[in-house]
Amino acid sequence: MLESNLANVGVLILANQCWDRSLTRLAVAKAAAELPLGALVIEYTGAMRSAKCMQLVACTCAPVSWKKDGILFHVWVKRGEGQE
Repeated sequence: MLESNLANVGVLILANQCWDRSLTRLAVAKAAAELPLGALVIEYTGAMRSAKCMQLVACTCAPVSWKKDGILFHVWVKRGEGQE
């Protein structure tokens, strides 16, 4: 992901629940800088909250292979800074 061009990505899924802080910061910064407006990011930790251009649009709990009762997923949309 860090070496890929994200300019044409519509949905980015970050399996970031086990990432260290450094990798998380790099991924958030790259997504914020390169994703087009309107792109969605789905991730586990809520890390995208540190990007001012990202707006939380949903949280949902869904079962995963390692936890049948579910994990919380955060869904973000990229907006221009200051947009509602």
